[in-house]
Amino acid sequence: MNPYESTDTPSLEDSEGLQVLALQRIGVFSAFRLLGVFYAALSGVICVLYGVGIALFSVGMAAQGETAALAGLGVAVVVVVVVPVFYGIIGGLFGALAAFLYNVVAGRLGGLEMTFGSPSSGG
Repeated sequence: MNPYESTDTPSLEDSEGLQVLALQRIGVFSAFRLLGVFYAALSGVICVLYGVGIALFSVGMAAQGETAALAGLGVAVVVVVVVPVFYGIIGGLFGALAAFLYNVVAGRLGGLEMTFGSPSSGG
């Protein structure tokens, strides 16, 4: 017996013989963890690019005698460190909220139907 196969819903097959299953539930903490890390990493890449740009601009301004331009280096550090953490937390929270709402709606209307087949079936 397959432990991933639902006992409540019979397995259906489409016209091509592929298995059709319904996603009935999404783990809320799992969605929080996955999307939090995803959005933190995505924003981290973008923020490093912005941070380098801000730092270079600030160093250029400081080289021209602008004393306040060194504050831009602090801004660059904040952009590189704080923004990805914040973005990861917000992305995780909204991912958890989306998973919770999906579970409520799928519990009443049924889950999202997906068709699965073996990799050798040609896609």
